[in-house]
Amino acid sequence: MSNITDDIIPCGGQPPYADMILANAAAFTSRADTAGRKPCAAVVPVRAIHLETAAGILSTPPVAWRVKGVLPAQGVAVVFGASGSGKSFVMLDLAAHIALGRRWFGCRVKEASVVYVNLESSGGLRTRLEAWEKEYEQSYPRDVQFVRERLRLMDDVEALANVSPDGGVVIIDTLHAAAPDLDENSSQDMGLIIEAATRLQTRTGGLVVLVHHTGKDQGRGARGHYSLTADADAVLEVEREKNGARAVVLRKSKEGVDGMRWPFLLKAVPLGTDEDGDPLSSCVVAPDVTARRAERRPHLTPSQEYGLASLKAALQEAGDDAVHIDVWRRHFYARSPADNTNAKKIAFQRVRKDLVSLGVITVLDDLYSVLSGTGGTERDNCGTCPGGHPPSLGAGQPGHTPLGVSRSDVPVPGGVRGLLPGVPEQGAGQAQCPGTGGQE
Repeated sequence: MSNITDDIIPCGGQPPYADMILANAAAFTSRADTAGRKPCAAVVPVRAIHLETAAGILSTPPVAWRVKGVLPAQGVAVVFGASGSGKSFVMLDLAAHIALGRRWFGCRVKEASVVYVNLESSGGLRTRLEAWEKEYEQSYPRDVQFVRERLRLMDDVEALANVSPDGGVVIIDTLHAAAPDLDENSSQDMGLIIEAATRLQTRTGGLVVLVHHTGKDQGRGARGHYSLTADADAVLEVEREKNGARAVVLRKSKEGVDGMRWPFLLKAVPLGTDEDGDPLSSCVVAPDVTARRAERRPHLTPSQEYGLASLKAALQEAGDDAVHIDVWRRHFYARSPADNTNAKKIAFQRVRKDLVSLGVITVLDDLYSVLSGTGGTERDNCGTCPGGHPPSLGAGQPGHTPLGVSRSDVPVPGGVRGLLPGVPEQGAGQAQCPGTGGQE
């Protein structure tokens, strides 16, 4: 049987009817698509979102610290301060403590390698290192390596990551020098800086520290868009008051306790004379023991005094400078005059919160310490970190001043704090840097 289209007879030389019908249908379909139908969009795969239970989250390891309670082992931190506050001296001191694994202002430190990107005051770096070695009577740690060539953070993330240790610390001093063409006040440009720092942190798996300036109004914090500090895992400020007093202040810690403060001095270290016979000197960071001794504890109510006494009793029984909340609670309940357990519970919760807010005690990971009148724990005159205390003299380093402890603050035998031979006490004739020579 023949196809039906083959049996249609053309008329007047026109094309076969079947061909005309098919052609008209195709034209109609084309016009309809053009007039009203949109082309099919490309199929975009949907990202899978992973759900977790509370039990799964609780099974993950706790936060790892580089400087306990201050700087995490992984993340992005910001250290800012006004010009002349001494922040670069502080960063050089911090880098050495991390590389040696020595307590910093009394806070425990986990040892790690450091890459220090020094983009400012490269001429003064040599004298600062020389002063550090003379003061501490040892070579500056080899596990701190320096980058002094110019780089751009947004362009050189991979290059910097390639020379940085896995899980270590990268310090960029300063943010402005690493991103000179960007507008720090722009949320978009600051976002580019944060994104680059985050990429560097992801590549190294460690801690990236951005050193930054304050603005004209120093009271408003770090210069530029607020997203820099908002997105950071930790924020430290290096303060310099009008009277010259300096301090490192923990402004933000996602996993720690904000507001911790460590007064310090820039101690002058003589370095001989230059080619013209003029004296040379630089500075090192030393805890300001005089400032800590001047701090006074706030007035406490009888209930708060009782709570503090019970914590001290718990610390004495434990023989440590920090105890778990359960241990403190047991001592509080044992001597509480309250009539029943519920009343004791309410009193304990109120006193605990009051003492923390007043700055009399500090807490980290449910471990409580008493802050002394010097700003440190009862057994720690070097800082406010739980578990902190002045580090002992290093083995094989007779007479060596421990990092973070001034010569006048080294404990002497018998538990008496006094002077080492030939070393003046803090505030009693000890030379201090009159300034930083315009440097950081």
